[in-house]
Amino acid sequence: MKTTLQALRNRIGRDGVLLIVLSTFIWALMESLAGLMVTQGNSHDLLFQTVWVRYGTHLVFMTLVFIPRQSQRLLQTTRFRLQLLRPLTMIGMPLCFILGTGKLSATNVFTVFWLIPILTLGLAAILLRERVPGHYWMTVLVSFIGILFIFHPNRQILSGYALLPLISALCFSLYLVMTRMLQEEWTPTSLFYSALVVFVPWSFALPSFWQPLGWLNLLIMATIGLLGYVTLYCLDKACESTSISKLAFFLYTQPIFQIALHALLFHSYPGAGALLGCLVLLITGTYFLILDNRRIPGPSL
Repeated sequence: MKTTLQALRNRIGRDGVLLIVLSTFIWALMESLAGLMVTQGNSHDLLFQTVWVRYGTHLVFMTLVFIPRQSQRLLQTTRFRLQLLRPLTMIGMPLCFILGTGKLSATNVFTVFWLIPILTLGLAAILLRERVPGHYWMTVLVSFIGILFIFHPNRQILSGYALLPLISALCFSLYLVMTRMLQEEWTPTSLFYSALVVFVPWSFALPSFWQPLGWLNLLIMATIGLLGYVTLYCLDKACESTSISKLAFFLYTQPIFQIALHALLFHSYPGAGALLGCLVLLITGTYFLILDNRRIPGPSL
């Protein structure tokens, strides 16, 4: 019986890892699609519009699919306050990220943003009381060196404006933690509240960033919205099935997918530093999997 339970836990853990890797791939695909949009006005306004259309599409999709047959179940929750609190992180994350790109170079913003796995481990230990093995910490810290090679930040990263992408990263980490707290809730319920709570306040700000949209941009934004729903669904299911601390490292697969897709779609090939950074991520990922599969005990926090 004990062996059966252990095998079940191992399978659930593997499923969680596969789901989060799938979510990072679709996330990278969304970022690549955004690169196809035509910028006719203020680029930051276009980003704000993309977020609005993305969550609007998400909300319309769920309304059409779930409301006709499962409206009562979709709205029913035993964690109403948390269902309202969690989406606030999905407001703070893109807001601070976009504002950060207006003050810092993209490389600096992404470097700070990818502190996410480190922040996630810390929050998992503090808020969820998860036991975080020492090799989890070691792999994410070494992996961040790979991030430094990929994005090659400059001294600007030390300015006070770096707080903006840091808050964005913290928001995403909190989203993961609160998703784990909602693991007993029906996933579509959590995703519906997320889209609704993000879309409504973003709509109030719409006049401040609205600009005419061409059909190509609108189509790309709507596609990003549908892919965004799938991304969050995979991410939520991963967090529901597996400890956050185990999943945190695999968020680093997103930059690898991003680089690969940019090379494939835009013929924008990475330099030696980015390739070295990807190699660091792949090596630490292999090391992480070997240690985790062997269940090698290490110091825990």
